[in-house]
Amino acid sequence: MNWLSSHQGVITCKNKTVHLVHPDGTRVFFHVDKPTRDPMNFHVQIQTIHDVPITREYPDVFPDELPGMPPDRDIEFIIDLYPGTPPIAKRPYRMSSKELVELKEQLRDLQEKGFVRPSSSPWGAPVLFVSKKDGSMRMCIDYRSLNEMTIKNKYPLPRIDDLFDQLKGAKYFSKIDLRSGYHQLKIEKKIYTRLLSLPDMASMNSQ
Repeated sequence: MNWLSSHQGVITCKNKTVHLVHPDGTRVFFHVDKPTRDPMNFHVQIQTIHDVPITREYPDVFPDELPGMPPDRDIEFIIDLYPGTPPIAKRPYRMSSKELVELKEQLRDLQEKGFVRPSSSPWGAPVLFVSKKDGSMRMCIDYRSLNEMTIKNKYPLPRIDDLFDQLKGAKYFSKIDLRSGYHQLKIEKKIYTRLLSLPDMASMNSQ
């Protein structure tokens, strides 16, 4: 913009002309009769997961919805608490009528899939909703009080520069985004009661 100002530049988009004044007083006129190159096409066709051939070859690995509880594994998710920790229970958060309707829908869906079940555990954490980019609502559980009493894992983590060094010479990279990844963790049965959520209409255990 400063350059145009110093050269008294005048751009006329309708006529596709540019007028400039050189420092020595010479006037320069430039006119374009047609585009100097073909216009770029910015329309991009976005592929979906179903456009990838391997997803059609193994539909059981790439389902649209999780079929139910994950299979039993040798290692299951567990939460270790400090010895002597009493049951932690927080009162439910206040919700709007829209959130209550959404809560009922999501709880019914989770219960039908076997991810949660009714419970009367002395443990409890409040539920809240967070808006997603697509306008839908993500149900979250406030486990901050439980986290404070959880024994933190302590083990050495690899250096980030060492991890990047391992990628030297690589040409192909991939990423994975697990559908409902939280529900794909099989929880050890003895800690079911610690993961109790307290929605306004019922108390539910994660499984």
